[in-house]
Amino acid sequence: MKNIKKFLVVTLAFLFTLSLVGCDKKSGIKPTEALKKAQNHLLNVDNYSFTLKIDLSSELELNGEKTKLDVPIIIIGAVDNKNKATYTSATLKDLRGGEVKNEMYVYQESQDVVLYSNNGLGWITSKTNSQNYNPIDRYTNEISNLLNSKNIKEIESDEKNYNFEFEASKEALDKILSFGSENEKPYIEIENGTKVTISIDKKDYSISKISFDLSDIIKKNEMINYTKSSFELILFNYGTTNEIIVSENIKNMAQEFN
Repeated sequence: MKNIKKFLVVTLAFLFTLSLVGCDKKSGIKPTEALKKAQNHLLNVDNYSFTLKIDLSSELELNGEKTKLDVPIIIIGAVDNKNKATYTSATLKDLRGGEVKNEMYVYQESQDVVLYSNNGLGWITSKTNSQNYNPIDRYTNEISNLLNSKNIKEIESDEKNYNFEFEASKEALDKILSFGSENEKPYIEIENGTKVTISIDKKDYSISKISFDLSDIIKKNEMINYTKSSFELILFNYGTTNEIIVSENIKNMAQEFN
């Protein structure tokens, strides 16, 4: 009987210890070390794909009447660091519920940056000297610069990712909010910085997701009341993204734009 009681006490103590370990889902890794490794991975990988989603729920007031609107911005794209090329396909909803689409290729050719763009009115192309303007590296650089933020702390991790939270400046967020924008201007105007959450893959330290809430920092508008707004950037297909090539059909259709 004594042996049974002793066994039960040891077993319960063991289970209690396991429960304590299970409750603490922080890895103990140094946040600055993890972000530095993620930064190095991003800067050295040949290519990757991404999906960006900005959710905007709002109330628009016209002539004293309020109308609820959901105006999401969705961008899918790819970045080829090795061959200096990018591709983006953006879908934006306008206030009337219609869709505005823009497709864009940018690549380096000798000393020039070549752009092919189609906003629904047909393909246009332009060429700029890369010494004066080079938008190709901006995707990777803007994410990398965001990781230089301070006050980083680990939050609850999961099986696949380390999760961290840090304070990001308005300047850094403005860059991220222009991700995939042809004119490099933010899709949404904000008034200040905020907390950002980043998920980093435990196996190779690749960035899985960057997200933050826009609700408290979005610039106020007299006509539009934003009831919910958020930003999410998902990165994937590291090193396995298909080569970015502008088809001969697009090249033949494109009108030169100076």
